[in-house]
Amino acid sequence: VRPRRRRRQGGARLRLRPRRRRRGRHRAPPVLFRHARHRLRSVRAIAAWTRALGGRRASLRHLGGGHWDQGVRQCRITQRLRNYLPRSSADGGLDWDALAHAVRPETGCALIQRSCGYSWRKSLGIDDIRRTIDLIKMQNPNCKVMVDNCYGEFVETSEPPMVGADLIAGSLIKNPGGTIAPCGGYVAGKKDLVAAAAARLSAPGLGVEFGSAPGHVMRAMFQGLFLAPQMVGEAVKGGLLIAEVMSAKGYRVQPLPRAPRHDIVQAVELGNRERLIAFCEVVQQTCPVGSFIKPIAGETPGYASEVIFADGTFMDGSTSELSCDGPLRDPYAVFCQGGTHWTQWALVLGEVLKELSWSPNSFG
Repeated sequence: VRPRRRRRQGGARLRLRPRRRRRGRHRAPPVLFRHARHRLRSVRAIAAWTRALGGRRASLRHLGGGHWDQGVRQCRITQRLRNYLPRSSADGGLDWDALAHAVRPETGCALIQRSCGYSWRKSLGIDDIRRTIDLIKMQNPNCKVMVDNCYGEFVETSEPPMVGADLIAGSLIKNPGGTIAPCGGYVAGKKDLVAAAAARLSAPGLGVEFGSAPGHVMRAMFQGLFLAPQMVGEAVKGGLLIAEVMSAKGYRVQPLPRAPRHDIVQAVELGNRERLIAFCEVVQQTCPVGSFIKPIAGETPGYASEVIFADGTFMDGSTSELSCDGPLRDPYAVFCQGGTHWTQWALVLGEVLKELSWSPNSFG
């Protein structure tokens, strides 16, 4: 606390109140909220803003930014839970014994990643997700459960909200976009959580009730959703073919041939950098778009290792079309997904086996 200096006004000497240094990062004076409140014309927006702040006076740390953000505090994953959920047991599944003691009373939200990502593990099926949610809710009934549903949509007959998930999220340039959605993502689940996600994306009281949505984009999204089950079926058949062919040639695959499928990703362990790059180059050459482009491995934001991508797709970044990628680190696994018809992968595999037979340390 330090006093302001004295100053004269109208011949009188005034001592102003000491100016207090506000504690915490990005602390805003309460008058900011009062001013904004009078400026807002929408009673609905004011009510939503106040509810989002828990009825307290506002500060920027409550409105967004920093580790004290209200949404982050309500949906924070403790370090202990984060250490357990991604870990797998010897058979590639979840460590159920560890998970049974992982959730704390203060844990606000648990995030389940359905697909394997770049880990050499089984993707989680609906039965695994149901069991995981049951274990979490037994330890803390108030803990919200969110599922990253990418690559898993339409593969099984049930989706995570049907087995207890509070919220799911995914991408429209993956399974639910049916290979034609140009962009976008989705959240689904309990009404209040979907509304909270929409408010966090834009602003409290606004949600998804504003912004530009051109008609042709919405048409592509709805048509893609209509086509999605068929496209996912073709991707699953392509994954089964990859697993069958590559395992017959001596490569480790995940999931195993003819094993139940929980997403559209098929991983193949290639063993060295040269074979991984060669595999991706062949996939790119076989793609309908950009077949003349040579994939180059490099550092990509968000990835710990160099990554190489092959995605000659009509929609940029679409992994529901023919694509593969992988990190250039041991065990040098390539992760294949997509394909508008399973015969695309039949053509790719023929060229891949020719290329790998000439690559260093090949299985022959």
